Order: sequence, then structure tokens, then C-alpha cells
Amino acid sequence: MIHADLRLSSHTNNPFVHVVTDEQLHPDIDNNEYVRILKKVLNISLTNHVHGSICTMFGPINSRDFEELTQRFMDSGYKYVCFWFEGSQPMEGFEEVFLEWANENDDWHVMGHILNRPNRLPVFHEQVVILNLETIDHLNFDTVDGEDYPRYEQSKEHVHDDYTPLWIEGLNDGWFNYEEEVSDEFNNFFDHFLFNCLELGFKIVNVPEDIRTAKFCVYPEEDIEHTLNWLINTDFHAKTYEEKSQYKFDEVPHDKWMLYEFLNMSNEILYVTNTEDYPDKEIVATAKDTNIIICPASGLNQFLFAMPHIETLEKIIWADFNPMSISWLKYIIKEWDGYNFKQFFEDSKPLLLEWGLKDLEFLNYRDKQVDELTDMFNTPEINEKYNRLRNIEHVFLNIDIVNQYDQILPHAVDANVILQVSNIYSYEINYIINKYYKAQQEFYGLINGLLNNNKNVYFRGDTPQGTYYEMTNIGRIGSL
Repeated sequence: MIHADLRLSSHTNNPFVHVVTDEQLHPDIDNNEYVRILKKVLNISLTNHVHGSICTMFGPINSRDFEELTQRFMDSGYKYVCFWFEGSQPMEGFEEVFLEWANENDDWHVMGHILNRPNRLPVFHEQVVILNLETIDHLNFDTVDGEDYPRYEQSKEHVHDDYTPLWIEGLNDGWFNYEEEVSDEFNNFFDHFLFNCLELGFKIVNVPEDIRTAKFCVYPEEDIEHTLNWLINTDFHAKTYEEKSQYKFDEVPHDKWMLYEFLNMSNEILYVTNTEDYPDKEIVATAKDTNIIICPASGLNQFLFAMPHIETLEKIIWADFNPMSISWLKYIIKEWDGYNFKQFFEDSKPLLLEWGLKDLEFLNYRDKQVDELTDMFNTPEINEKYNRLRNIEHVFLNIDIVNQYDQILPHAVDANVILQVSNIYSYEINYIINKYYKAQQEFYGLINGLLNNNKNVYFRGDTPQGTYYEMTNIGRIGSL
């Protein structure tokens, strides 16, 4: 029986299902921590950048489970199944770019990064393999147990070099003995799968350039020792942001830059505006009789979370690892009267630079959102609520909420609490600097500490497992 977990898409009629495995797919990595980090980065990317369903397969992938799972996806109406290897991941807009290409190209069964070097068998480079369920009408995928390989043809053109054909296709007219004619071994399940595709006469296309630019691969099989020296080295993690930035340009191969940037996430970005939508006040109001809100010191959205609870709210605990963010929120509460935020911010830029902001490029500032917030806070109702909020108790903690949550607990006792963490637990850096499952352990420490000390705790944001909750009373749910 197949063991898999399916997280359904929140978008109606999305044709994609993205599949990851808890087992290692890439054959050339021996370091457990490296594999764990790559898998976690992939899972976060899927959560953040795709709208399709996400499926996790448990246990070693085999032909029987693969066939059964694919059949279930067919029966459920999915069109495209993307099997992702650790070390690769989609970027924002991947599905949109893929659909734009697929709408113009429907004569294919499977897509992958085909490598077909001279005197070797064709294989997939370990990145992503995509099934087109609109053209696949039968499944019979068995592992290769002989020495014969189905004959095939391939395009004369290549994506690059002379071993990446645009397509290969089974001919259904016989076999050749690959032990005699070529020299190769099957590296993973999907090399067996490629064999079966050719046996069935499927057309396999190489990943087109447009789709390649909507994903990235860190080629984890290359420069492994050098990569581990900065990825899982605590002494390297302790270097300053400037030192790590210079190291990237001097020492890190370009294909590892994306992975390196997760490690070198700056704590110096000042979020004048937020990266998420404005909160829905009706949903926020479901957290009844709220006395305390715990939130990051970012943007003006946190005040909007607080306004539905203006009659019962006693305290806001601002927790942020960026000291500049703490200083900025203190300054806003003390000096800004709620009117004309855009002008207030413009007048404050010299002060931010005096405080040590390296450059205005370190600001997360969206003109459209600033205009909207300016108009919003200029309205009498919101302005009046904002000024009432200025006069309640504010606790400012310059801490890493993931690893220093214990400093929050003494400030939240015997109350109804909102814990608004947004996407903090979706930051890849949490799972790089914290070995194994320490970040998850710290998350449960924060949750249990708040539940033990308070009446109710309403949670909003992502968990380390990638599940998003919207104002959920977490003391009442069966699992978290």
C-alpha cells in the first residue's frame, strides 16, 4: 500500500501536483545534514512559490507505488505531476511559465533534464521529472532487470552542448544489448522510469529554456566538500554579514549562490511595508477578548491586526532580530500621529541613516502600499484606533524569535494571546543554522510555553512543517 500525504491546492482547478519524497533521490550525496537542508529548502520553495497540490511520498520510491500514485492523480483530474529532486526547486511563477509553454506544446508525455552522452544510456539529470497526464493513457512501469534497452530516436538539435537532445522517443521496433554497446548504470528510480517510457513509445522532451529560468538547481553533487565548509560550519555562520557577502563573490560557485543567500540572510532589512496582504479584520476578530499580541516589528500591518481588539488589548510584544526594526517601531509609536505616513517616512530617511542603516536599498518599501496605508490611516476611524494603540503597553525585544523565544514567555501570562509570526518559520536560514530538528523543537517550546501560561493562544502564520494557520486556537486542535 502506498504511503503518501497530499496537501490540496487552495486554488480551484489548478492542474499541478508537486511530489517530493522523504527518501533521498540524489545518488551522490553522503552527508545527511546536507540532504536534510536541501529537502527542507525544496519544501519551503514549494510552499512559497507554487499554487498546486503538494504530495510527500514516504519510504523508498518503487515502480508499484509510482504507478499507483500516478493513477490516483489521473483519477483526481490533475494534468501535470512534477517529481522534484533535492537540490532543485521552483521559483515564483514556475507554474505560469510552464502553462504558457504547455498551451503551445502538447505532443509529449514526459519532461526532464535529458542527458544522452556518447557511449552511455540516456538518463535524467537529478532535477525534476514532469508527467503529462493528458497524453499518458496507460501505465506499466517496471524496473529494468535485463540487459536489453529499447531502441529510440532523438532530435538532432540540443539544448546545449551535444548531449542534451530536445527530445527522445521510443521506436517500438526492437532492442539493443546495452551491456555490449554502451557502458552505464542506472543511478536512481527515474533512470528505470526513462527506460520504461521509451519501452512504451513515449516522447520525452528536455526542459525548455523558458521553464529552466523559472527554477534553479544548485548541482549539489559538485563541490560537496567546499559547500559543506560554509553550509554546515558553525564557525563560518558566526562571520559578519559583510564577511559572508564578500566570501560569496570570492569563493562560492555561481550555481550555489541561491543556496548561499539563504545562509547569508541579512538582519538589516527594514520592513517599512509588509510582504503579505492586509489582514482580514473579520478573521482577526475571531480571536475573542485578546489581551496580548506577539508579532514581528515590521510594517504597519501589525497595527491592523490589533485594531479589532482595541477594547480588550493591553499589550503588544514586538519581537524582531533586527535592532533597526525595533528602533523604527519605537519611533513610529512615539512620533507619528497617524496622518500622512508617506511624508512622515520621507522626513525620517536621514534619521534612519544616522541610526546606521547602510543604504536606502536595505528598505522593503512599496510605493503603492505606502499610498494605500497613507489613505487608510488618514481615515478618522483607523486614525483614532491607531492613537489609542499608541497608549497601551509596548514591549520591545530585539531577539531571534525562533531561538530566543524564552524571553517572550515572561511577558505573556494569564491572557488571551495572538501569536502572529507571519512567515518567520519559512525562512530557510532557520533550518541551516539550526541542526537537524532544533528549529521545530524551539517552535514547540514557544507554543507549549504560551499555552501553559495563558488562557487561549490564537496562532497565525506558517509552522516549521509548512502548514499555514489563520487565527487558529491552537490549544484545541489535535495536532500541530
